[in-house]
Amino acid sequence: MASAFQKNQFTILVVIAQRYGYSAVSVNLFLSCITIEWSIIVRGLLSHDFARDGKFGIGVEQLLTADFAAAVILISMGAMLGKLSPTQYLIMALIETPVAIFVEHHVVHTFHKKFDMVHIANSTLAGGVAIGTTANVVLHPLHALIVGVIAGLISVIGFRYITPLLSKKLGAHDTCGVNNLHGMPGVLAGLLSAVFVLAYDPADYGKSLNIIYPAMWSETNDTGISAASQAVNQLIGLGLVLVSSLVSGLITGFILKLKIFNQVRHQELYADGDFFETPADYDFTTRIISHIDRVEINEYSKLTQKEI
Repeated sequence: MASAFQKNQFTILVVIAQRYGYSAVSVNLFLSCITIEWSIIVRGLLSHDFARDGKFGIGVEQLLTADFAAAVILISMGAMLGKLSPTQYLIMALIETPVAIFVEHHVVHTFHKKFDMVHIANSTLAGGVAIGTTANVVLHPLHALIVGVIAGLISVIGFRYITPLLSKKLGAHDTCGVNNLHGMPGVLAGLLSAVFVLAYDPADYGKSLNIIYPAMWSETNDTGISAASQAVNQLIGLGLVLVSSLVSGLITGFILKLKIFNQVRHQELYADGDFFETPADYDFTTRIISHIDRVEINEYSKLTQKEI
């Protein structure tokens, strides 16, 4: 869907604006057709099937990857729209398609089995968590970007390395990786709240200083504290939150483990069989499939009416 939108957005924008309208429509379709076909050929020639058998197949997967390759070319077209002839567009597509496939190959194999969509999706949310404490404090966009990058990095490292390590060494359980999405980025936010108190001149906030930091000294608050004292208060607040979270969490966990409450049987962990009416295929869909890594069909033959 994203690729299809990319193919059409330049067309829609420039046609509505009535600039390069003819090229926007015709070159868009022209490059889409050429790139999809050219991408299938290039990928096929570089495939293991072609190296082994001298031929390659074309299916839904090949069409989808070719569609994404076309999006790469059409993005480049958007930068050059109105300045190239159809022949130049064709040459650009013929050159850029193999290069895009080459880059994609190296990116995929560089990060293969290291980072996945779970890491990426959670790292984007971690940035929002980290900036939450200092959202009305940060004055420069660059600083906000740095906070997001650090939070995303911490989140990905947490999912990939820290969570398995804590589980193996300490037996710490975290089904959804809450520590990586909220815990560590939250601690980062607390630390940054102290850093940004010292990083900015209080005069930069103007009249909003005491709205953000009610206890700080200003022209309207003669009894307020200094920026250094405010930074210490931020760290004290972070410490109180961490201590109260650990203590209350330990107490709650101890209570929940008491035998007087319903306990989930070991064989029902990560399942709902004890507490819900489940369908007939529940055991297969919840317990067996989760342990299947790969299904491969080596031979296929149509069933006869007698076999059915």
